Amino acid sequence: NAAEYQKNPAPGADLVGINMEGPFISPAKKGAQDARNIIPCDVDICRRFLKASEGLVKFIGIAPEESEDAVSFIEEVKGEVHVSLAHTNADYDTALAAFRAGADHAVHLYNAMPPFTHRAPGVVGATADCEHVWAELICDGHHVDPLACDILMKQKGKENVALITDCMTAGGLEDGDYMLG
Repeated sequence: NAAEYQKNPAPGADLVGINMEGPFISPAKKGAQDARNIIPCDVDICRRFLKASEGLVKFIGIAPEESEDAVSFIEEVKGEVHVSLAHTNADYDTALAAFRAGADHAVHLYNAMPPFTHRAPGVVGATADCEHVWAELICDGHHVDPLACDILMKQKGKENVALITDCMTAGGLEDGDYMLG
């Protein structure tokens, strides 16, 4: 587990925190996540994760449309962990309510969420409207078109965008069979 690893880290590797993209996500936008592990957001379960990680969980992702109590959940845990919108099918109003309640992060913007359109701005639009919200961006030319990357950087500013990878543990290794999840 991560807390045990932190006590004896590998040379040259620092584990500074954990970004949990689940289990409080949407089955409709689960990506490679195992649907059997998806549940509505729950404060007690969240706190069990925080305790088990010994403070290493820094971000926990939710799909706010999947729980009637999402706003209450955010208000309850926002002082203990950053709340992200992740693997979500939320519309603009639901995403905006989550951000106004204290969520402050959008996981891999554009991916695993509804697309931004002129009639349905969704999570992308709500992220743009909220100055306090950081946007993660998979800037590899595959997950997001470079022009969309440029637009986001101009809109949010480089100080509010975190460039990330969506790489799995087998990234950079030779062809073979690897476990995901």
